[in-house]
Amino acid sequence: VFLDDGAFDGYRGVGRDVTDEVEARREIDYLARFDPLTGLANRTTLNGELAGALKRLNHPGEAFALLLIDLDHFKLVNETQGHLVGDDLLKQVAARLVDVIGNDGLVARISADEFGVVLHAVARPEEAAAVAQTILDTLDRPFDLPNGEVTIGASIGIVCAPGEAEDVATLVRYADLALHSAKNEGRGRFGIFAPEMD
Repeated sequence: VFLDDGAFDGYRGVGRDVTDEVEARREIDYLARFDPLTGLANRTTLNGELAGALKRLNHPGEAFALLLIDLDHFKLVNETQGHLVGDDLLKQVAARLVDVIGNDGLVARISADEFGVVLHAVARPEEAAAVAQTILDTLDRPFDLPNGEVTIGASIGIVCAPGEAEDVATLVRYADLALHSAKNEGRGRFGIFAPEMD
């Protein structure tokens, strides 16, 4: 507010607390990108990471791998011990995966008992296979749950880029084919995508 002579006299206005709105927007944004149970990235964030990694393949020396991880006996735990115990198990799985991957990639929960990992700077299938084996060994160790120890294990499908896939959907499909190949061979193992799987 200014006086007749133009001198500043003060402010007049209204204010309101928008804290709840801002926090609600933050929560919506978080839920759009992360899994609320485990705190890991979700499928949307994983797909965005893959899209960015595919674009970077235009630069020399760029490479990455996608690992799809399916827990072998999670549904049995969920059905016999209840969803709360199942949720506890998923949190422990998530923590172990983050411990294995560290800063070398992105870990995401993409469905009830399926996880995805993007490994950066992995140029050869053998490198991705070594990480996959470490994950299998880690998830094969017993988990401490309220009703005692449980062993579940996992199966993993691997696809490397650059390779056959040129888009995110194809990349995920190839990793899924490799995962199903691993399951068909007896679970508790990893499979690397080969063109004949398609």
